[in-house]
Amino acid sequence: MGLKRTPILGEMFGQWRVVCSNSYYLGEKEHWKVYDGFETKLVSKSNLLLGKSTRSNSWRVTDPLELEKKRVREILRIRQKQTKRRCNNPKAKQYCDYGGKGIEFRFRDFEDYFEYVTSLENFSIEKQLDRIDNNGHYERGNLRWVTASENCKNKSNNIKVVFNGEEMCFSDFVKHCQISWCQARKLLKKGLSPEEISRIDPSRNLRHIKRRQ
Repeated sequence: MGLKRTPILGEMFGQWRVVCSNSYYLGEKEHWKVYDGFETKLVSKSNLLLGKSTRSNSWRVTDPLELEKKRVREILRIRQKQTKRRCNNPKAKQYCDYGGKGIEFRFRDFEDYFEYVTSLENFSIEKQLDRIDNNGHYERGNLRWVTASENCKNKSNNIKVVFNGEEMCFSDFVKHCQISWCQARKLLKKGLSPEEISRIDPSRNLRHIKRRQ
């Protein structure tokens, strides 16, 4: 079968079915848009014609529990990559707060990381992974699952305010305001007290509020 040809709508390659008569180019390689009953994706034209790709890895995975496991793995894989990046890559936006301070990512690979973090108490993909010792490494014995609010309170760059006599994380304080986090932060920098900020009308033009000494 020659490789010099165009995609034919509806043509089958194993479980893949061509769903577009146009070709797509990723770099110099030609790809066709196909569907296997589970997902639509671009697959290399040569892999399709030579029989090297006949279905996606997700084919026939329709059981809700299996789909949830797959979702959790993918989310944790993304989080692991982000964590390694801010520990190892000086070009990462948050490197100065992690790798720049000597904080290391000490898991052997993704499977080592996945096995450990999913075995921790209170594991939930809806929560965040937090270091118990904020100056410690990402390693066994120094991680726990916490809510976003709890994680905020443990950050070294966390902003704390005293509102109505109670010290709290800035993100918790903003829940008492009618304006956004960014607006409240700007007003705090201008010298307004948390009590004053909490009473600000969201319809008011905040640009006219002058900086306090």
